[in-house]
Amino acid sequence: MKLTSIPRIKRVSLDRPRLRRPRPSARKINFLLRGGPLSMAWLCCPGTLRFSYREWRGYYDQSNKWVSL
Repeated sequence: MKLTSIPRIKRVSLDRPRLRRPRPSARKINFLLRGGPLSMAWLCCPGTLRFSYREWRGYYDQSNKWVSL
């Protein structure tokens, strides 16, 4: 099977404005921790799991307050 015509490839023009699709993104909210060993840390979601750091043992609850165990 022979090709009798060569398909034409269009050139890309950078002068033409392009359609931009909106990119999905997450809401970026900082949550400040209060009390405990990480008193100056900011998290991307409220609360943490239980952890221990030096003499501290506990977790941060949903309102980002330290709860010792």
